[in-house]
Amino acid sequence: MLAGNGPEALAALAQTREAQGPVKLVLTDASMPDMDGFRLAEEIRKDPALSATPILLLTSAGECGDAARCRALGLEGYLTKPVSQSELLEAVLRVAGTKPPAVKPVLVTRHFLREERRSLHILLAEDNAVNQLLTLRILERHGHSVATVSNGRAALERIQKETFDLILMDVQMPEMDGFEATAAVRKQEEGTGKHLPIIAMTAHAMEGDRERCLAAGMDGYVAKPIHGEDLIDAIDRLGSSSAFVEVTTPTRRRGQEPIDMASALERAGGSVELLKELGALFLTELPLLMTTLREAIAAGDPNATERAAHKLKGCVGNFSAHPAWDAALKLEVLGRERCLSEAEPALAKLESEITRLKLAMTEFCSLEARP
Repeated sequence: MLAGNGPEALAALAQTREAQGPVKLVLTDASMPDMDGFRLAEEIRKDPALSATPILLLTSAGECGDAARCRALGLEGYLTKPVSQSELLEAVLRVAGTKPPAVKPVLVTRHFLREERRSLHILLAEDNAVNQLLTLRILERHGHSVATVSNGRAALERIQKETFDLILMDVQMPEMDGFEATAAVRKQEEGTGKHLPIIAMTAHAMEGDRERCLAAGMDGYVAKPIHGEDLIDAIDRLGSSSAFVEVTTPTRRRGQEPIDMASALERAGGSVELLKELGALFLTELPLLMTTLREAIAAGDPNATERAAHKLKGCVGNFSAHPAWDAALKLEVLGRERCLSEAEPALAKLESEITRLKLAMTEFCSLEARP
């Protein structure tokens, strides 16, 4: 049921109550013309037939005293926008009573949701240094503790020594990939009654990925490049459902700038400092990444070319560097199809885009923080 303003909402609530009974939840914006969200809440609380209706208020301009006003009105929840999908869902479940906390809070807020969320001990298996750092910082920011390894074999060794709540498993890693490592974990669990949740991180997210992940015994997958909120959403959903969890990033309009800064910041959770930290690490890693790729092409080695291009593509994808990502993808595909006759012009295109990306990233990393 939708309403465009406060009076429409009151009318709709009355009509729905007469026809179907009271609604389970009112979700309202604080800033509306004529009758704002606070006034709407006041009117709902005045009506004996509606007064028990749970109310969750959203505001884009939280002001001092708003929370106290919400408590005085008897509101169940109050969130400041922008709100992530997982955060909104969690608040709705709490406010509507579907997922009540052990002790009902006076007011469900963003702070309450983050405090109540269980901290997990997570093993991150990822060989790409930039991807590893980004994922590590996202998880730490949400209160999780993280141990890192760079391949599947090291992941198997680590879980023999330490107890984890979850593994985030990159699919393509040296020595032992994510599918092999997951299959080995499930083999070890046979007859024990144990099940360690494993979420794959895949750079492909193509048709057939779901089946491969299921066949290996994985519990879900997240598409790379990683978006922070998507990753946390997948982890939260894994804890509330036995279904296979799939999180893919929607396709967005692709510009030709070396870095889509707005999208890159979104991936980094809006943190300029984290994006700078990732950028500095990328600039450090880049010379070796490019040298490895050039040597693979010069040696006429399609497998090595595919691996090197894939790793480089994974790095630049974190910055929404679409032109460089596309150029790296071209070389990855040429390697996979064992068609290196076209590799030299493709490498030249990549070199050009990497030069643009380096300049943009260097400039960004050197910007002084605003006072």
